[in-house]
Amino acid sequence: MAVLTAAAGVGIDNPAVFNPAWADGYRHCTGSHWETMRSILGRVWRKNGGTLTLGDMLTISRQVDATAGLYFLRKYGETRLRDLVRFTMQQPVSPSPDTIVLPSAVAVTRAALRLAHFKPKPI
Repeated sequence: MAVLTAAAGVGIDNPAVFNPAWADGYRHCTGSHWETMRSILGRVWRKNGGTLTLGDMLTISRQVDATAGLYFLRKYGETRLRDLVRFTMQQPVSPSPDTIVLPSAVAVTRAALRLAHFKPKPI
């Protein structure tokens, strides 16, 4: 059974979970609120590595929608919001640039020194 409540600390006020600038993009949307919500949910899903629950994603989507007077819920309804959240959660997640661990400068220097002394064998 799906978890329909959000974990403590999951919401648009937590920058570890949600970039506050994304809500501004929804609040000041001049195009499609549907497409903007879909884009935001995709970013949230990716930022969190695809680990959020259905409850987490629904909570975030409702909080985002509340920044624009619940436009999405009034126009499309709760069922369509859930469908959009479920669709988003089915998407594969590639590593976020925020979560990619880069090697330290020391490790890069050591690797470069090893390669500098490498001499390929003649064919």
